[in-house]
Amino acid sequence: MLFTVIIININILVWTLPPFRQYKSKYFYYFYILAISDPLTLFMGHNFHWLPAKTFIIISILSLLSVIIEKGTVKNYLLIFFSLLIITFLSIKLPINYLWFIMSLIHLAIFIVFAKRTMVFFQENHSILFFHLALLLYEASLIAKFLFIMIDIKTGLLFFYLTTAFEILLAIYFMFDREDKQQLVVKVKSLE
Repeated sequence: MLFTVIIININILVWTLPPFRQYKSKYFYYFYILAISDPLTLFMGHNFHWLPAKTFIIISILSLLSVIIEKGTVKNYLLIFFSLLIITFLSIKLPINYLWFIMSLIHLAIFIVFAKRTMVFFQENHSILFFHLALLLYEASLIAKFLFIMIDIKTGLLFFYLTTAFEILLAIYFMFDREDKQQLVVKVKSLE
């Protein structure tokens, strides 16, 4: 129990910092949503007895929207509104395992968006940006975490803690790097 409290508190603390580094970047809202996800989940669970999956499904859809929509258009705000409406309905009606599966699919979509951006960057610059790889690793860890929780709660919780520890390391990385600063870039020579 003490280990759980320690890892949750460290996770909350560490993930509140990347949005400051990502401020005014195209990933700011993504990191901002990540920063509020655990505190919001704890708040909803403690005050309204919501299961974590019910809060995480809303956080997941907001994360997806933060990486696919352009800022400021009315169409995007309508998309956000109707997405939240659908997710709220799903949160109330669906069994928990279905919610974990839906979250896995949502984060797979985010993974695909990040993979596409990674490939475009590679094609244009003939280099690999470590920031993109870190985003892909983070999303892959979330997908695995949600699937493990859905499949087997006993080993899923152990895997949840291990992936959370790994995600803390990624959060520390995101505190120091951002996509537009390109601090860690690996140039790839052309094979032609």
